[in-house]
Amino acid sequence: MINIDRFFPSTKVAAWASGTIAANSGGTFGYSSTGSPSTGTYAYGGATFRFLKWTSSGTLTTTGRSILVDVLAIGGGGGGALAGGGAGGMFEILHQALAATGQHVVTVGGGGAAGSDYLNIASSGSDSVFDVNTATGGGYGGRQGTSHVDGGAGGSGGGGGYNTSTSGFGAGGAGTSGQGFAGSAGASGSYGGGGGGVEAGGTDGTSHGGDGRSNGFDDVATTYGGGGGGGSSSAAHPGGSGGGGAGAYLSVSAGVAGGANTGGGGGGGYPGQAPAAGGSGLVIVRWDISQE
Repeated sequence: MINIDRFFPSTKVAAWASGTIAANSGGTFGYSSTGSPSTGTYAYGGATFRFLKWTSSGTLTTTGRSILVDVLAIGGGGGGALAGGGAGGMFEILHQALAATGQHVVTVGGGGAAGSDYLNIASSGSDSVFDVNTATGGGYGGRQGTSHVDGGAGGSGGGGGYNTSTSGFGAGGAGTSGQGFAGSAGASGSYGGGGGGVEAGGTDGTSHGGDGRSNGFDDVATTYGGGGGGGSSSAAHPGGSGGGGAGAYLSVSAGVAGGANTGGGGGGGYPGQAPAAGGSGLVIVRWDISQE
């Protein structure tokens, strides 16, 4: 069950409505944007919120009075190799002050490329940015080989692969504190490790991707930031909730890409089955329109 107050905090709404937050004076607030964000308004708790949702990079230009905004950003997910890619890092900021007049950069991170197969190196996802705040791209999934066997560090870490020189399994990559969790190590019977997610790490011993987290800043509660599942000979290991792609399974199925604009990690590959790319990120900004 989703705790809606997590995404529409009632104490903050009450404070906005009573005028105890953002005591602005003089003039009106104006804005313009590039990057073609979707936009809308919705009511909650006696207040009305406006949101802008970017799925490609752009800008937010503000004029007039200063206001307070809430921001969600998710980095691009890491690509899979043998192991699943890590989810893009995610941050949620309440009440960031925007200067009275200024241009605020919006960067939407792309998903990392998959290895061409389970033996080849994958790429980490790109960062998403709003103003001075960065959601780090997810780490790449480890491959089978002698280098890039450990999962890449990132917003969430990629899963570990297999080291052919030591006949051992690579470690999962580290996540970024406050943004995501580590990937899991590869293991016999599950093979490539699972990528870490925004809410949980990749699961050791099963190669499942870590789960993501729900947010509703655009009035639609959506789960973002699932890690990719590792490639396996035992089962098609699922990606984590929030767009994580499933890992490949024997000759049955290839790796699945991370969900677009979820920051999900790409699923890992297996001999004869290709790994998959990570999903792109996004940025959402919202504010109470009583500040306009």
